[in-house]
Amino acid sequence: MDSTVAPSAIVWILLLHPEVVTDHLLLAGLWVVTTYASLAIGLVRHRRFANLHLQSARIACVAQYAFLVNVFVASSYSPLLLYLAAALGIYSSVETLVLHLTFDDLSERERSFARALRRRRATA
Repeated sequence: MDSTVAPSAIVWILLLHPEVVTDHLLLAGLWVVTTYASLAIGLVRHRRFANLHLQSARIACVAQYAFLVNVFVASSYSPLLLYLAAALGIYSSVETLVLHLTFDDLSERERSFARALRRRRATA
């Protein structure tokens, strides 16, 4: 999710629908920790916020926006959408983290860990 929308969405969810977080503390905590850990590792390792444009991040973003619309429009939120959005977000953050820890020469053209690995093996 966009770097400005995500913190804002978290604050609005906490203000308007705290039960979304309080009913799923472990999941919410894991989601936040993996997301911001991947950003922090990228900043430390590459001295910049690396926006890798991964396919997994794009897919996660769609699920997360669907969940946000559901939370703020529906009378009650869908736990299934929450689990889907969180799982895809965590997966995307872990993939980003693995890329940051594995490769020194990351570019914004990376699409996935597997593709980055294949490309580097082909040039080796």
